[in-house]
Amino acid sequence: MAIELTIKNAETLARISISANISEFDLPIEFKNTAMKEIRNMDESIDPHFPFVTYKAIEAACISGAIYARRKMGVSGLSVELLSFSKSGKVENAQPFAVAIMIAASKIAQKEINFSKSDLAGWQASV
Repeated sequence: MAIELTIKNAETLARISISANISEFDLPIEFKNTAMKEIRNMDESIDPHFPFVTYKAIEAACISGAIYARRKMGVSGLSVELLSFSKSGKVENAQPFAVAIMIAASKIAQKEINFSKSDLAGWQASV
């Protein structure tokens, strides 16, 4: 099922937006990165001010978020296809992309998942 989600960090005024297809799956995890299919250098930073926010780091964070969400949801498998993403403001690392996938997966599953404050690292879904 497709979902568009924006998360924000009130402290830094930063925002992350993703669009993804997320569904339960037979295998533990399936990840497709349609959003970056045209990117030639995955080690390139998406923002010159924050060199650690590379395409590869964003992809890894999305996979990590999917794995964590699968475990928290208690399902045997999860399929995630990242369709698009964007960021605005001061995003110093790729962690918010993991948070966005975790929140999106829980919304798709329509399950109330109790993520801890450290899980969310100051990020919350935008209304």
